[in-house]
Formats: sequence, structure tokens, C-alpha cells
Amino acid sequence: TPATPTAEKPQKEAVKAGPEAPKYGGVFVYRTASDLTGWDEAYVQSRALSSSLYGAVNSLLVSGDWAKGPAGTNETDWYYGMLGQFGLLKGHLAESFELIKPGTIIFHVRQGVHWALNPKSAASQLVNGREFTADDVVFSLTRHALKSPLTTMYQRFTAIGKPPTITKLDKYTVEVKVDPDMLGYGLTMLGNFTLMWPHEVIEKYGDMKDWRNSVGTGPFMVTEYVAGSAMTYVRNPNFFMTDPVGPGKGNQLPYLDGFRTLIIPDPSTSQAAFRTGKI
Repeated sequence: TPATPTAEKPQKEAVKAGPEAPKYGGVFVYRTASDLTGWDEAYVQSRALSSSLYGAVNSLLVSGDWAKGPAGTNETDWYYGMLGQFGLLKGHLAESFELIKPGTIIFHVRQGVHWALNPKSAASQLVNGREFTADDVVFSLTRHALKSPLTTMYQRFTAIGKPPTITKLDKYTVEVKVDPDMLGYGLTMLGNFTLMWPHEVIEKYGDMKDWRNSVGTGPFMVTEYVAGSAMTYVRNPNFFMTDPVGPGKGNQLPYLDGFRTLIIPDPSTSQAAFRTGKI
């Protein structure tokens, strides 16, 4: 008679990292089931289907506070339940932010952040690794919220007749005014959902639809894309962020040399790739 399988005990506590310091190097390979719908988020309605990969190449003004996740205090697991919990947010490209009632958001841009410089990319050479400033914030927010009808920001603000007012106060300060009823939503959508883009590239090429025009301030740079097959990213050596928590606290990020995304729609093929160590 077959033995009755023992039920797996539920995990009550988050898995904690060991005391050893993180190590640099390596290429992470993983699988996605579908190809991208586009490389320019002004032309795609879902971030999950675009090239951003949640900040791998292009960064946000505000992001989740890593130290409050499973690697730190475990106040959140970063699933959808954290949406709207502003106490879990922390400045990213904006070093800090202020919510001023009735409807004003002030972004204080982090000084000393530079656009990634890829010597093999003409678009990257065009930007030439210059500093990220308030001008970039105004350009990106304006493009998404006021000039791009496909974006969620445009549809939620401009299309309903309540467009934000976006103003540069100085080189490192941006003021955004929204309808008072949309103050929290404004921070979420403009601060935590809108990626930053360099104006030079879009002014020259018209958009960022071609992956070769990809330029960001994030931890990685895209170096290859084969439609329906794979995407390859390498480490941005000038990424501004350091590890905020754990035994690697203070270390320059990212740790990986790069990562590669394989586009494998078929589940059986994906499982075979996993069993053989290809992903």
C-alpha cells in the first residue's frame, strides 16, 4: 500500500540570508513565456509586457524600500498588498519626496546620478553619461502624463480632464500639482510607475521603440535582442545604488555581471531547459 505523503509544513518566517557577504559575478539566465510588446513605455499599456523589467534599465523616481522587504525587516513581501502603503516607499532617482496638501508633490532629485554609458551604443554616446537632473524628470513626466495617449498616466489624468502641472523649480527640484483627490495616486503613478528617459535620444530618433536606442540610469544595459528568442543585459558599472541591507550593506550594486532572458512559450520546453540547467 502506498504510503500517505507527508504534508509540507508551511513556512512561517522569511528565509534569511546567510552571514557571508554577497559575491560579485555571474550571469543569471531565466525564462519568460512571451516576447515584449515594445521597448518604449509611451506606446505600451502594461509594464509587464514592456522592456523595463521593473527598473533593470530605466529607473523610477520612487521605489520600494528594500530594507523593509524580506531581506530586511520583512514588513512586506512586495506583492500587490503593498500598493498604496506609502510608508514602504523610498526615494530612488528622487532622493526624497514631499506630499503637500491639497495636491502638491515635490521631488528632490538625487545629485550625482549619471546616465549609463555604453561605448557600443550610438544612443548612449549621444547622452554621453551626463548627470540626471530635474530637466529629465519634467521631460519624462510630461511625455507620459500629457503627451502619450496610450499610457495609463495620460488616461487617468489628462483623459478625465485633470492633467497634472509639472514644473522645474531648480536643477534638482520638481514640483507636481495634481487634483487634491489624486494626491496619493499621483505619487504612485508619477513617482513609482513612470520610468525616466533621456530627452536627447527621443528628440533625435522620435521614440525609444528600437532596443538599440535604450539608455537608462538603472543597474543594467541591454546589449542584444533577438525577437522571439532572447534578450541580453550587462552590468552598468556606474549605477548609483549601494546594497542597503544585510551582510553586503554598502556594497556597490549590482552584483551580477549581467542577465539573459530566454523567450520560451512552451511549458514543456521550459521545464526541460530548467532540468538541464539552461535556465
